[in-house]
Amino acid sequence: MYRYDDGSSQFDSTCNLEIFQYPGRCISPRGCRALTMEQYKAATLYILTNTPEMDDFFNKYDKEQWKSRISPTPNQLRDLRLNGWKSGRGIRNGPNFFDWFRTECMKSSSIHNALRQMSYGFRSTVSTYGVYDINGYRFRSEKYESKKSGLTTTNSGEMNSIHRKRLARQQQGRNISTRSNASATNAKNRVPEMINGGGSSNSGANSSQRLCAGNSSNTDNASQATNISGSGMSSVPPNKRGRKKGSRTALKVPPRGRKIALKPRGDEQFEYVTYPLLKSDPKYGTHMGIILKREYLGIIEEKDENGLIISSRLATSWFDYYEKEDDSGVTKADKVKQEFWNAFCVNEADKVEADRVLENYAAKSVRQMMYQLRVDSVKVYHDKIGEQIDDALARPKELEVDEYKDGPVDWCRDNGFSYLADYWCTEEFKAKRKRGQQARLNSEDVAQNRGGSRPFTETQQYMGVKFGPEKATTLNTFSAMKTGFKNIDNDGNIGPIPS
Repeated sequence: MYRYDDGSSQFDSTCNLEIFQYPGRCISPRGCRALTMEQYKAATLYILTNTPEMDDFFNKYDKEQWKSRISPTPNQLRDLRLNGWKSGRGIRNGPNFFDWFRTECMKSSSIHNALRQMSYGFRSTVSTYGVYDINGYRFRSEKYESKKSGLTTTNSGEMNSIHRKRLARQQQGRNISTRSNASATNAKNRVPEMINGGGSSNSGANSSQRLCAGNSSNTDNASQATNISGSGMSSVPPNKRGRKKGSRTALKVPPRGRKIALKPRGDEQFEYVTYPLLKSDPKYGTHMGIILKREYLGIIEEKDENGLIISSRLATSWFDYYEKEDDSGVTKADKVKQEFWNAFCVNEADKVEADRVLENYAAKSVRQMMYQLRVDSVKVYHDKIGEQIDDALARPKELEVDEYKDGPVDWCRDNGFSYLADYWCTEEFKAKRKRGQQARLNSEDVAQNRGGSRPFTETQQYMGVKFGPEKATTLNTFSAMKTGFKNIDNDGNIGPIPS
């Protein structure tokens, strides 16, 4: 039995990562405080570098992002991970570790689910305590000790040799065991040190800090997450039409656990309860697209009673996301919906309708995602041969099998992309594609949608904010999406619809 184990209740972790497996207990609460961005990043880096499962990712990041031939010092390595690579003129031109790791999680579905949830970040509000028991050792703040007399052990304010070696290993990116081998006499509260910049002095730390995510499930962590870098990876918007070459949209999470309120509308759309959104707020369409790509199944194998594979096929619809279950019986579709509702919410009375609309919207999003995949592959291939084309030029082009396979798209690279390349060259797909093109040409509504990425409901809300509610009628919104916002004057008058 540990020295300070008095049999009282402790925080039980539902996460199976090693860092969350040690018994802990908080005593003497001191309230909450919001961390600054620098404190938050330092605390998050401390948690991740103390997680053994993250070692390989840190090694990979350091090799990819450190551009100098000279090995980095511990301080340089810490600055690289916190802020990204800095060129000779002091300009930051590389992702920090948090943005890089979040992108890695979006690329690969094989990463531990708990780590993927941690890539969203933690709450930026921490609870403060005067005393914290961790793994059988007790840590007190100086302020707490100053008001108590007769304590058997006190905080000396000194770091012994074990702590110094441990801090050095942490700064070099190596794993630090969370088991404390130092005596309680010389023990210091390590979390406040890292929050306050990683120094060796405990001055100014008036109370022990515990990240709120440390004793809760990773699902809750994700729902209460905040963007680690604040702004994400910035890029200069392209001058030409279409998406920028090689661009990837980062997953946004509302800060400090706030969720974006939605209201179901129609069969496949939602409207925002509060509009316009803040710049840091995610849009539900973009959010859904990122999650669907990250949870994409790839090849679905059908097995007989003996576990032998009798057939295999490619996942091409939303219903295929229900095919695979993990050890807990959770399907990919369940994970998609769970992560969606981690960032958004609806009124209690609208939940049943919202679930129905979300199912329809997810099915539509998968169809659009699979359609765009071939177009993106054509663009990747032409970029490799030195030709830059946009979506409009890529759509009508057809490639050979080897050419498709030479242009894999990142999110589908390891999930059956070669199967898709073969399918795109079959007569079945070509005939189906030709029928779709002919149907569009025969449509009485020959005007194309020029409303951009905004769905109808958001376009209507946008027009109401910009031009007033009298301009946001259903007919005006439809006309605006057909004519394009470039053809609307400052008074909200809509120009002619091109055919």
